[in-house]
Amino acid sequence: MSFRDTIHPREPFMSNSQDSPRPTDILNGEIVFQRLLILHGAIPALSGHKGDGPRLVVHHKHASASPYPDLNFPVKEGVFKALVHLEIGENEITLEALPSKATTCLTVVRHDTPKNPPLRLVIVQGCDSPGTFDVAPGKEGPWGNDVHSAIARYRATAYLWQAFQAEQMYRHGYGRRTFPLEETVDPQHPDTLSVQDMSSGTHTTRRTAKVHLLRSRRTTAEIRHREHAQQWKKPEHGYTMETDGVSQFGIAHEILKEHPDFKDPCHVMCLTLDSHWNPATQLIEGHAALGGGAGHLRFGVFGSHCTHSWPRWLEEVETVFMDATPVDTRYLANDVGEAGEMWKAANIGMGAFLHEAGHMLTLMHTSAGIMSRGFNNYNRTFLPMEPRGKGVIPPTTKAEAGAHWHRTDAIRLRVHPSMALPGEKFDERDGEEAEEATLLPIPDGRLLFRCPKSGIASLEYWVNDRYRHHVEFPLPVASRTGWVKEVAVSLEQEVFPHLGSWNPGKDKLEAVLVAGAGEAINRFSGLEKPFSRFQVQIPPSCGGGPPIHAFLSDQLGQGKVKGTKPWEIHFGVGEGAPQSIPRLRKLVIRNGRFIDGLIFELEDPRTGQGMPPVIVGNPNGGHADELTFAPGEGIASLRVRCGWWIDGFQVVTTHGRSTPWMGGTGGGLRILEPPRGCVWCGIKGSGAGWLDAIQMIYCQAASN
Repeated sequence: MSFRDTIHPREPFMSNSQDSPRPTDILNGEIVFQRLLILHGAIPALSGHKGDGPRLVVHHKHASASPYPDLNFPVKEGVFKALVHLEIGENEITLEALPSKATTCLTVVRHDTPKNPPLRLVIVQGCDSPGTFDVAPGKEGPWGNDVHSAIARYRATAYLWQAFQAEQMYRHGYGRRTFPLEETVDPQHPDTLSVQDMSSGTHTTRRTAKVHLLRSRRTTAEIRHREHAQQWKKPEHGYTMETDGVSQFGIAHEILKEHPDFKDPCHVMCLTLDSHWNPATQLIEGHAALGGGAGHLRFGVFGSHCTHSWPRWLEEVETVFMDATPVDTRYLANDVGEAGEMWKAANIGMGAFLHEAGHMLTLMHTSAGIMSRGFNNYNRTFLPMEPRGKGVIPPTTKAEAGAHWHRTDAIRLRVHPSMALPGEKFDERDGEEAEEATLLPIPDGRLLFRCPKSGIASLEYWVNDRYRHHVEFPLPVASRTGWVKEVAVSLEQEVFPHLGSWNPGKDKLEAVLVAGAGEAINRFSGLEKPFSRFQVQIPPSCGGGPPIHAFLSDQLGQGKVKGTKPWEIHFGVGEGAPQSIPRLRKLVIRNGRFIDGLIFELEDPRTGQGMPPVIVGNPNGGHADELTFAPGEGIASLRVRCGWWIDGFQVVTTHGRSTPWMGGTGGGLRILEPPRGCVWCGIKGSGAGWLDAIQMIYCQAASN
């Protein structure tokens, strides 16, 4: 299913009056994939109404599930933004305008995405946690600041995130794709999304987001120690650390990696319940705003210091975003001076937490939107007005200001496995591991970005870690030929003109390649340097002739093992190999846990006589694997696993032969293969007890 297949209009909206509500962002019978739908629209008869009073009531009906309670939302100058509850299957929705009682009826179909990796919600507590979070005096107690209240607020926040994500992807033309939440149907985890459901006495059991309560081995005092707070700054002189200095991210990681429910790769957001505002030190203890990955886990963390401002249920969404009560800093944090009123605290608390979820989902700090502190306008996604606002806030990016995903965010999220639509198969790897992309200079002066298995979704260009420009590539559904696998780019002609003001002599230029499958983000730095850094001149060593104009691939491995020594060897091998350097007859690979050393057995291409072997790295490490090249057989590619050093590799020849895997399996997978029309003519690297870096050397194939 593509996003174009998610609209199955049946009948026009059924309205009983010209004054009926008119949805502007959905078609009757449309398919969506989230529990809450953000619905925009207008009531034309109220367009000139300047005061308060008009409301929109949302009535829900489902053939096989208990209907959701009615919800009502404000109408501002004829514009409404509403949240619509949806069950799996067909949902009959009636929109009623008050006081006119004019109605519009529509059907919305909700499908599930059970194969997508869900977002999992965790509350982190100290081993002796009191199970409360900061609130203003008089707000303590059951459903005020206890664990039940925290769970309800966190659940509502996560469903608002899910709705925001679907809305933003829809606006970017990608359909209403969003991440699923880990959900359960369990009386021990009752749904809290509607207070009317909870107070009805019917105890309706619904599928709802599961919130895990996990206790750390650390005490509450340890979690709240100032050295564990992100905003604490160590004094410059005369200070001795009192703790291990681990971050809140590290504390959450300890819990997740030790818990059996999180042993497999997963996406998790962690709320630290024991965060606490200390007015004496002006520090939010137990808080950090971080998101990213560690090992098999992708997760983010955030403190509970703004949780008091979040809605517990949908009936409170309007209330919290219209609450201009000042935050009393004797008891509550005014985070970075931007949460001085309750509605602003709600924006920071929910929106900045979403920002960290963005990092967890591979997003970077963009030039606008949620990933650029646009979360201060998060409320505008859900309401057509705000406290002390002048006029209506229509559902446009301009009016909603920072409450959006930047285009580059949407592209990354478009290819994220959590966002796939049912039946989509844009991952063309057929179960193979995704390789990291490679950057290769080519003879015409351009740079070749290559990602043969995963494909390329976009190329972004960043100057001094700030976004400047991007190019996006066709989706397989549009191109009909699969993902773009390689792209040749002239920086001077195609990129530099779009970077604005910058100085190649001082500024740093980085390209970020977003792969078309998985969550791979590949970064290539140093692009501000001249093209000549990729070029090498190889002098002839077998007879005379001009030097060979060759090129270097980007370096694999960090080359920082203690005692490492650089080396470089030139050779020809296979059809098109240059004749003025030795020919590679046999390659001996010493390997065990890593690639320990290489022995190159060479011959003079003019006479076929053997030449002294060249040994690099450790010639006695591990055991020996050999590859003898047949006449005309060359190296097609080198499949390398690397990180800090060269863990292992496999040689693939131009005759289709492959060596077994040699060395270890740590690090990421990279593929070294010359561009079309080029051949290997050497390897450059370094090593000590084992190899810690290699680069491919290649040149244009000779026309022998």
